[in-house]
Amino acid sequence: MRASQQAVSALTGAVREFAARPSLAAASLTRPSSSRLAVAQPSIGRLLSSTSATFAAPPTKTSSSSSSSEPPKPTGPIRDDAILALSQYVRLVDPNTGSLAGPFPTSAILTKLDRSKFFLQQVAPAQPHRSTTPYDPSAPPSAVDVTRLVQFPICRLIDKKEEFDRMRNAKRASSSSTPSYASTSGGGSKEVQLTWSVSPNDLAHKLSKARKEMIRGARINLVVTTESGGRKYVKGLNAKEDERREALLKEIEEFLCKPAEESTGEGEEKAGPIARRLQDVEWQRGGSAAVMSFECFRNK
Repeated sequence: MRASQQAVSALTGAVREFAARPSLAAASLTRPSSSRLAVAQPSIGRLLSSTSATFAAPPTKTSSSSSSSEPPKPTGPIRDDAILALSQYVRLVDPNTGSLAGPFPTSAILTKLDRSKFFLQQVAPAQPHRSTTPYDPSAPPSAVDVTRLVQFPICRLIDKKEEFDRMRNAKRASSSSTPSYASTSGGGSKEVQLTWSVSPNDLAHKLSKARKEMIRGARINLVVTTESGGRKYVKGLNAKEDERREALLKEIEEFLCKPAEESTGEGEEKAGPIARRLQDVEWQRGGSAAVMSFECFRNK
């Protein structure tokens, strides 16, 4: 696990512990003075700012005599205090599994977050018009189905350095006009890009090319993501959709790693897989994208 994921997981656990004590959470969220989060731990030091921080009071609606028009909608990503202005609670994407956790007090997260290294970013807006499940802060976490609390936005804790590197790499890839599948012989790494709605024929065609490159010695980095212009899906919102995506990833792995098609003689041991997946599936973009890497076994 990367250091940033460990740090984010630690902060998530700390805020979860805080939110589990409703009397403390309620008092902190309504007190604009120097109330401090009571669960600060040395293990989350990389995320915690060394400066003194206080909880911000919940936003209140005020009438303005100068203008009756609504404030303009943000054009870029909604982050940090802009999220607090919209919602007192947020649901967080687990950095390891891509599933949802929470809800957590927005002010509690921002108070303990080391903003020199991390920021809180909204990845899916609140949908209060679809809300059918009220949230009771005094209820134990085990009694809350976080996927049904659509009245709260979905957010991620993002490492600034990793986000900078990701944007830089994306810009380089865009400027070089790299095709979705780079075909060169020999070793190195090859990237294959697929969408969750890929057709069976297109899937078989791209995976066949990837398998040939892998047999030649290339490492295959495979990315499955939402098609351009498609609706972003966050892992954990729909069990059936999660199962469908897991099944697609399993199908991809079986295709790339299946034994060679050459038949074995009678009495010979059945051939094993020719390749392996190098690590667990890495979920990105709030669980809407999955990344896997494969390579052939040596001396095959």
